[in-house]
Amino acid sequence: MSGFLRPEALAALRRWSEVLAGLVLAGVSALLLSAPGPAVQIVALAGLVGGAALALIGWRRLRFRGREQAPGVVSVDEGEIRYFGPVTGGSVALGALTEIRLRHDGAHRVWVLVAGDGGLLTIPHGAVGAEQLFDAFASLPGLGAERLLARLAAAGRAVDQGTETVWRRTTERALTGPR
Repeated sequence: MSGFLRPEALAALRRWSEVLAGLVLAGVSALLLSAPGPAVQIVALAGLVGGAALALIGWRRLRFRGREQAPGVVSVDEGEIRYFGPVTGGSVALGALTEIRLRHDGAHRVWVLVAGDGGLLTIPHGAVGAEQLFDAFASLPGLGAERLLARLAAAGRAVDQGTETVWRRTTERALTGPR
């Protein structure tokens, strides 16, 4: 099939695959809603909700991904973010993150992850696998998917360069212990 489609069209299909899969599932499920029998209608309703949810999540990930390309590979595994770059690299656990910054110079965006011990991990936004950061970042307390996407979009529209703090861990007071 790769010979049938141009490389640009194939890349666009891959990029939109999650959204398209959700829309197809929702569309087929919507057609099945008119089928006779409550069992089929319940399954169709579940498929409709699932397809809509998949399309929404796919749309959010698509907005996060962007089009820029940068060197290096990102992996997120068992709560640890790893970046393997041509010059630098490293890893940081999600639980150890104290701050996430987004540095931009108009053309390129770089995530700066600050760990509790003061260590910094810089990850280019366009690195291979950087889309995995969306789910990892969205799981942090106080940083939802929409807030993350809004900050990323604002940085993409900025004409001047700068660094913005996207998220900072707030220290919560213990419920027990001395006061």
